[in-house]
Amino acid sequence: MPISTASKVYDGFRRFTVTASIDKEGFLCGTVSHASMVKPVRFENTTEMVLAVESVLDNIGYFKPDRDIRWKGHCPASDGTEKKDKETKFDFSLSGRYNAGWQGYVTFGKERENFNSFLDFLEIIDKKLCSDMEQPLETIKDTGIFLERFFRGEGNIERIRSQKLLPWRQYGKGDRFSIRIRFLGNESVQGSLIWREGREEINFRSFLELLMCMEEAPNSFRIAYAN
Repeated sequence: MPISTASKVYDGFRRFTVTASIDKEGFLCGTVSHASMVKPVRFENTTEMVLAVESVLDNIGYFKPDRDIRWKGHCPASDGTEKKDKETKFDFSLSGRYNAGWQGYVTFGKERENFNSFLDFLEIIDKKLCSDMEQPLETIKDTGIFLERFFRGEGNIERIRSQKLLPWRQYGKGDRFSIRIRFLGNESVQGSLIWREGREEINFRSFLELLMCMEEAPNSFRIAYAN
C-alpha cells in the first residue's frame, strides 16, 4: 500500500465523530461513530461514551495502551437512531493511550484543541457543549461531568486532597463511594476509590480509570461475594 494511502487509513481509524449534548441534569448523551462501526452507538452518559470508544480501540488494535485500564466494562449495545434536540457535532482524533488515559485533539468546525488526558478532553467537551456553567453541582447526575466540574473548580483538587475523602453516591444505582486523591500527575488525578457498601478500596491511576472503577467495581465485588 502506498504511504499516502496508508496514512489516510491510519488517520481515519484514529478519528471518532460525536454528536452530543449535555442536559440540565448534566448527562452527556448522544452518538459516537467510527470508520469500523456499521452504525453509530448511542450513549446516555460519559461512562457509556468511554466504553464505546475503548471497545473500538481494543477491537481495531490501534494505539495499544501503555497500561491496561482496570475494571473496564462492556460497550452498550444500543443503536444511534434516537436523537435529542440541540446536539452538537464534533470530531476527536487520538494520538496515544498513555498513563491510563487518552491523548489527541478535538475539532469543533475550524477550532482545534489538544488534550493530554481524558480529564482534559472532558473539560473541553463540557465547556463547548454547556455554556451555562453556573449550574449547581448538586444537580449534576452524570458522574464524569460532576467530577470534571468539581476538579476544575479553583483549588478544589488541593482541597479534597487535604480533606482526604470526597463522598459520592452513584446516581441510579445507590452505590456509595469515597474518593481519596493522593497525587496530581500526567494532567490527571491518582488515588483510591473506596466502595462503602463492599468495604473495598481500589487504586486508580487516572480520571478515566476512576470512572471505570466506579462503574464496574461494585459488580465485580458482588460476583466475588456470590461465589
